[in-house]
Amino acid sequence: MGTLLWSPTYANGAKQALVRSYLKGTVVVWQPGTTIISGGNPLVLEEHVFGGYRLVIKFKSNWFFWNSNTYTPDFVLEDFYALAPGSSTPISAGGVLVGLGFDALHPSYHFAFILGAAPDPIWTTYPAAPSAYWMPPLP
Repeated sequence: MGTLLWSPTYANGAKQALVRSYLKGTVVVWQPGTTIISGGNPLVLEEHVFGGYRLVIKFKSNWFFWNSNTYTPDFVLEDFYALAPGSSTPISAGGVLVGLGFDALHPSYHFAFILGAAPDPIWTTYPAAPSAYWMPPLP
């Protein structure tokens, strides 16, 4: 069982269908100047406005498979919490708006987590489809 310390508000409902193969990645809007400490799974971000709080987001491992099934936002997360500067004890990440985000510049959907109003969101990309998915072996 994971550590979910947050207060989520689901933009389109907790049971909205998320089709993994339609999503390009994750976007997190938190504080200005937030940086990625660890990409992938878990995703660890650090803000620099309030002394270096960290945000940990870990998805269930089967979420990253290109051909994974359709899931709901309330199911795919294993961990979501914050860490105070210099501490390893998880604390609540507070209120989080959860939903789908659309990147109009590179037309694609992302799984979005909005915790603040930073002008510089963090974008991450999920692993691409394996080449065998698009070009199966011919007989």
